Amino acid sequence: MSDLKSQKQRFEQLLGQLLDNAISASEVDELLCLAQLSDEFKFSLRAQLEMDFLLTQTESAEAKEGIFVAKVHDASKQLLQHKEFEKRILQAIEDNPEGIRATQDKAPKKNNISGLSRTWNWTALSIAACAVLTFFFFLHIDEPENYYQPSVMLNEVNDNGVAVIVNVVNNSQHFKAGESVIPGNLQLLDGFLELEFYHGARLKIAGPADLDIINEQRVMLRHGKVMTDVPYVAIGFTIDTPNSEVIDLGTAIGVSVDHSGKSQIHVFDGLIETKDKQGETYRLAKGGAISQGSPLASEWQLKNATSSLFSEFSNINDLTITASNRQQRKWHEMKQWVLKDESLVAYYDFEKDLNLPRQLTNIAHTSETFHGAIVGANWAQGPWNGKSALEFKKASDRVRVDIKGEFDQFTLTTWIRIDSLDRRFNSILLTDNYNEGDIHWQLGHLDEQNEGKLVLGLKHTKDAGSNYTYQPFYSVSESGTWYHLATTVNQNTRQVKSYINGKLVMEKHLKHRTKSWHINKASIGNWDSTLNISPLRNLNGSIAEMMIFSRALSDDEIKKIALQ
Repeated sequence: MSDLKSQKQRFEQLLGQLLDNAISASEVDELLCLAQLSDEFKFSLRAQLEMDFLLTQTESAEAKEGIFVAKVHDASKQLLQHKEFEKRILQAIEDNPEGIRATQDKAPKKNNISGLSRTWNWTALSIAACAVLTFFFFLHIDEPENYYQPSVMLNEVNDNGVAVIVNVVNNSQHFKAGESVIPGNLQLLDGFLELEFYHGARLKIAGPADLDIINEQRVMLRHGKVMTDVPYVAIGFTIDTPNSEVIDLGTAIGVSVDHSGKSQIHVFDGLIETKDKQGETYRLAKGGAISQGSPLASEWQLKNATSSLFSEFSNINDLTITASNRQQRKWHEMKQWVLKDESLVAYYDFEKDLNLPRQLTNIAHTSETFHGAIVGANWAQGPWNGKSALEFKKASDRVRVDIKGEFDQFTLTTWIRIDSLDRRFNSILLTDNYNEGDIHWQLGHLDEQNEGKLVLGLKHTKDAGSNYTYQPFYSVSESGTWYHLATTVNQNTRQVKSYINGKLVMEKHLKHRTKSWHINKASIGNWDSTLNISPLRNLNGSIAEMMIFSRALSDDEIKKIALQ
């Protein structure tokens, strides 16, 4: 088992190096040898080659010619004697003999590239190169009738979290619902926070509060107020205070600690056990309370439970609704402001039309309708109560759009929830083609760290494109978190910018201009390739909004759209 795991890790590492043009000839040999060990490896290698080389989403035609082809050529010399191999290569390039001659000339010579070889047809050569890499091991397996492309092989991930945030109300800090909570100090300045611990206990915290998260079953309350809801499966959840430990035996209780360290425990349902510093134990049932001003149980005072001491918690539901309503109002105000913008090309607010439930309506005031067709995806809850979204789960889920227009500059924005990154590339908005001027906006899972990057692919010429990638912002532990993402491109200023939750996080130089950028036929949350391949790039998550502008919005405008 350990050998298989290490082989997978090494295969994934070498595959990543190949796709990043950072692999030696000997490492190509090693990659091919590993691919012989498993049909899964074979199909994964072929699928990734189809995605990343036939689509030419790399730096430049020169880079492809000078690095990838040369290394494949060197690594494949020993295979060239095989007659069947020669037959496969000839079949792959018979429509474009100039392309392969350019490659053969390139390998042994330097500084001798003709104008024709600089403008070769990369697609034909890619097919030949893929044939070089895949021939010998595909001869030895029977391809399934229905070709299956496996997901990117993930390394085993360690989740260091012990709880997840399920609700944030009236808080001025940067807590987000869906975030995992790791052991350590947690300080809540104001508002409310609700946590669900991995073993099942639920903890509500009222700010200001200071507590230490110890593990899935234990916290230390230094000061502040908390309330618990502990189901049978989580019995034993413990709250330490300066004077005692409180063991929850399946109850609903309130615990408060003032700045002097004096604590009170009120039992509203069920039973608790509390111990002093010397190990003396008290049991307290429903309706009882205890005041602990000393570490000695002999000095504790028994009393009746008083719900009014924790009255602020009764307002959480109302405050949650109020906060959601406030967010919804803020969103509606922003929406009316955006609809007045003449550069708005398409605006999908992801609000269900009861008369046309399988249509994603474009509400922008444009001469074209640009409505989308929902395929498979289902309506779901959005980033706040009252906001809807479409959930993408199956490989077939998508929204088909056809958005006309030619742009010198543009802006893309979306509200998106990431459940997991199952593919090397995970679609946000992908044009069917990847021809000159086409746009690929997606989430990338590009290394072994199981982290997500925001990737903008721009095809600036017939034969070359560039990726503009923002460093990892998503990890597996943040599954289910909502993000507002935005990207702008401006050919006049030669700038590419990316934003997360309204904050500018990346600014790069636009490497190449093109006549214009366009979308035309495309898919939201998936990819409908016009090539003879169908690599999976489906999103596993939800989308609650998408806007497309024919200009690069300012930082302040992006911030306003992100409701910041």
